[in-house]
Amino acid sequence: MRRLLPALALLAGCAFAQDRAAAPQKNWKDQAEFELANAAALETDPAKRLIDLDKWTASYPTTEYLDERQSMYATVYRQLNQASQPLDTTPERLSPEPPLLKVEAQYTDEARLAGLEGSVVVTGTVADDGSIQGLRVSRPLGLGLDEQAIAAAAQLKFSAGRRQPQSVTLPIDFTLPSKQSRWHLVGAEFKTPAGVSRPTFAAADYPLGPGLSLAAYDEARILAAIGRAASATVSFDIDERGYPEHFQVVNASAQAWGPEAVMVVQSWRFHPGMKAGAPVSVPCTLSLVWGPEDFTSHAIAGQVAQMYPSPRPEPLTPSEPLADSAIISKTEPLYTEEARNAGVEGTVAVMLIVGQEGMPESVKMGAGLALGMGLEQSALEAIKGWRFQPILLNGRPRPAELTVQVHFRLSGVESSVFFTPPVPVAVAAKPKR
Repeated sequence: MRRLLPALALLAGCAFAQDRAAAPQKNWKDQAEFELANAAALETDPAKRLIDLDKWTASYPTTEYLDERQSMYATVYRQLNQASQPLDTTPERLSPEPPLLKVEAQYTDEARLAGLEGSVVVTGTVADDGSIQGLRVSRPLGLGLDEQAIAAAAQLKFSAGRRQPQSVTLPIDFTLPSKQSRWHLVGAEFKTPAGVSRPTFAAADYPLGPGLSLAAYDEARILAAIGRAASATVSFDIDERGYPEHFQVVNASAQAWGPEAVMVVQSWRFHPGMKAGAPVSVPCTLSLVWGPEDFTSHAIAGQVAQMYPSPRPEPLTPSEPLADSAIISKTEPLYTEEARNAGVEGTVAVMLIVGQEGMPESVKMGAGLALGMGLEQSALEAIKGWRFQPILLNGRPRPAELTVQVHFRLSGVESSVFFTPPVPVAVAAKPKR
């Protein structure tokens, strides 16, 4: 982990830097904490920096950089003419000061049935009478919990008599203490077309005990021993019967966890989306975490921050397709039986160099998420056997970089070949793992 330069003046006004000579040495809990803290340090607008600091505190109530964070809070208060504001130095500090009245947010019936857990992060502005105005959701959960969080936050009351409005960020927690599974649903999103009602949960059966196949059992034992969790995000279609189909692994903490999440969700049932009185298929994306049965809301929030530490990079956009006539022979990769039985679908990218004789060279996986279940290896082995026409430049053959996108669908496997565009070089400093 990248270590923080312990000069508070620099900390409040510039990005975090590494100081190998600092003592005692401190470490970030993970990359997500570093990015939250660094965003706050880089922000020059005091009001926006206060929001960033609250996001850091909400996701990481305890941190080895508590003193530096409190110093940043104090600096922001002075910049906002709020130097007289009391500064809570406990790790649980989540807002400029504790509200005088707290109201527990209520679960919706559907969210309870689905087992949805986590924190809805709500932002707003504390007015001079202590009420919170302009409430909005900055991190949603779905299934009606966002609206419940707004309703609960609207009833919070801070002390009155402020000199000016003050921004606050509040995590509204939703947990199910009686849950008896290690699997936790932490996000639900439906991409409902215009004129179509949203599908709703009908049944969500969670496995008891470890809830894993043998493929993930050894890794799960290691994670449990060190107190860590695993995560995966899967997308699928809810068909006209309310059955999930066409699974794709969108994101996973390790390759094994995507298929494990698919196995959990594929038995769930939904009331389908409706259009003009008829059921229709609707895409859905669910995020799940595997961890302790009694996962706290703060632990879930930290895991969600690791799942989405920053906006996901856009997929590589090929600049120019390769003409079909340039491919002498090709055989589409085989759909592995394991992936087909699990209903896993998705796209993998393979990068290669076409040599002057038209032979594939340096065949390797490109950037993107792993689908697992042997699909990547199947794509690599098949493409190594392809043959191309030599790529000509000024009439002479030359090596050329290509990207092959292989689309694994239950209906069949298709591939597209493109000239590979230049890939931007990342220059932002990242914490060491």
